[in-house]
Amino acid sequence: MKSGWSLTVLLAAVLLFSAAPVLAQDFYVIAGGGPPVGTKITTLPYEIKNPGFYYLTGNLSYSGAGNGITVASDDVTLDLMGFRVEGPGDNGNNYGIYLYDGTNGHKNVEIRNGTISGWCFGLFDKGVGLRNRALNLRVENCLKGIDFEASYSGSLIKGCTVESANTGILIKGGVATINAVTNCCYGIDGYGTISNNSVSNCDVCGIYCDDASSIIGNTVIATTVNPSGPTGIQIVTNNPVLVTQNTVSVPSGCTPFSGGSGTINVNNAGF
Repeated sequence: MKSGWSLTVLLAAVLLFSAAPVLAQDFYVIAGGGPPVGTKITTLPYEIKNPGFYYLTGNLSYSGAGNGITVASDDVTLDLMGFRVEGPGDNGNNYGIYLYDGTNGHKNVEIRNGTISGWCFGLFDKGVGLRNRALNLRVENCLKGIDFEASYSGSLIKGCTVESANTGILIKGGVATINAVTNCCYGIDGYGTISNNSVSNCDVCGIYCDDASSIIGNTVIATTVNPSGPTGIQIVTNNPVLVTQNTVSVPSGCTPFSGGSGTINVNNAGF
């Protein structure tokens, strides 16, 4: 009797977990080996016109002049599933993943889990977007890596790695946290909550802030001696900015920190 009851419980647990997505540190997997339930993207360029879940099943590349994937709808989740969206290189006006439909910005859009490489803009949110998220992305060899310049309330850039860009991450409002940015001119640019990021070897400035913000717990390291930089953290607004618990290391002769009249600078190391 006892063994029969245990077998029933075990079978129920297997069925439960095989039917539902599992979330672990913002990475979603489908347990049980089954394919995701959603729309498969197999070629570029591709336009997402309706809400829903979209995903890749392999690396995709595009050699044309336009954008790779255009998100032209609210309420979209795009999971790259660990694969790559590869562009033809920076032609001055191409976007790997573009959140815009020619008229409107979009809200409640999440892009996650994969690599974007070889575009003018890796991931670009144009228009006024709300509650958009970039999670666990690797963005490399783009003029701008992740650009949320039009994504305000509730936007989030988390767990991303950006390398070899003019600007690694640009955010206007929202949160940029636990990201790693390296070998850029500007590491993280914008305002909002910028916390617990690692920024290294950015030629001009590690973190550049131009409006009211909280800059907390970041590590900024530069090794290049550049006459016009690098600056570890630079505040160019007189609006309130809290700068605390950050660590900055730049070569002798460079500027670890500069702030505006509204900056509160407490408990930092290196400046």
